[in-house]
Amino acid sequence: MMQITENMGKGYSIAIMEMEGHEAGRRSASITMDLRTPIGAQQEELELMLNETAAAFGVGLNVIEYVPPHEVHKSDPVIRAFRTAIRDVTGEPPRVLAKQGTCDFNVLSTWGCPMGAFGPGDSKYDHSSNEQIEIKEFLRGIEVVKGALPKVMEAIR
Repeated sequence: MMQITENMGKGYSIAIMEMEGHEAGRRSASITMDLRTPIGAQQEELELMLNETAAAFGVGLNVIEYVPPHEVHKSDPVIRAFRTAIRDVTGEPPRVLAKQGTCDFNVLSTWGCPMGAFGPGDSKYDHSSNEQIEIKEFLRGIEVVKGALPKVMEAIR
């Protein structure tokens, strides 16, 4: 897996979602993967590269679904509301991160509405086996959300 994503470039990630194999009769195997792509990745180029790689190993490939990555500018009303709330609650300037392919708003981007993602804790542990958060930071995150939601509602009226 590492070699595949290294060859593809920065911002790609692969997760194996399901594996199944059969020994009876003809051997067969099936792997369902979630491949996340960075902003600017072209579906056609990606599918061509994946099909060529699969063919080189004599295996078949089916793309079940493609959801293009979505990017939200820091001036988005939701992002502005959360930045203000973070500053109000913590007294510190907020960090705005570009998280590649890890947010449900990739799916929701077709709605064309303001959106953003917020999560307290150390982002380097997001969705890892070491994901953790201190209770104090969790409670502070609740205060941030409580401060941001009225600002979001005011901004989108």
